[in-house]
Amino acid sequence: SPFRVGLAVHTPTWYELTESTNATMSSDILAYDSPYSQTLSDHLSSDYLTYDYKMITPWKFNVSAGTTFGGVLALGAEYEYSNYGAIKLYYEDGDENTLMNDHTANNLTGQHTLRFGAEKTFGTFYTRLGYNFQTGGYGQNAWKMLLLNSVQTNTAYTNLKHTQNITCGVGFRGDVFYADAALLYSKQKADFYPFDVLELQATSLSRSHVKGVMTLGMRF
Repeated sequence: SPFRVGLAVHTPTWYELTESTNATMSSDILAYDSPYSQTLSDHLSSDYLTYDYKMITPWKFNVSAGTTFGGVLALGAEYEYSNYGAIKLYYEDGDENTLMNDHTANNLTGQHTLRFGAEKTFGTFYTRLGYNFQTGGYGQNAWKMLLLNSVQTNTAYTNLKHTQNITCGVGFRGDVFYADAALLYSKQKADFYPFDVLELQATSLSRSHVKGVMTLGMRF
């Protein structure tokens, strides 16, 4: 039977990361000939602006199925899931960062991905069609948390929603040369927030673009 099924499990990845932050404050003071500038790191210990931590990514599961008909038509489908709300952060000494982990669990969700594809051959020529659907992975009212002692000023954040991709393409397979060309149409919606204030209504964003790709090759 040409029918095939597949199962894949991606284990978590362990990261050891170092994050550094620097900031500069400046003000126009009439008593000075030029704007007064002072770098915060001159007066704060390096431990305040640089810290090490560990992160563990979630498990990822994938199931797939595919078959062929008469050796000229191939069909495939794939489903993938990963719960990004299960990401874990730990301090350098190994203690769990419960503040950030609780925030992650409450604001990130599982991400679902569906993929469908078909390919038809006409001798040495191929035609292809594909579809991809992916959920955003953010909760309904997810918000960006900045710590009270943070010097970050990038308060804006964007909650991504579903993404859809449609592809079509043609290909040629010769004894020496081969070529492929494809068009990709992608559409995604998102909610934009300037601050972490849920009372402010989000700005709805819609992004779409078309991308073309071509590959030429030679076997020798």
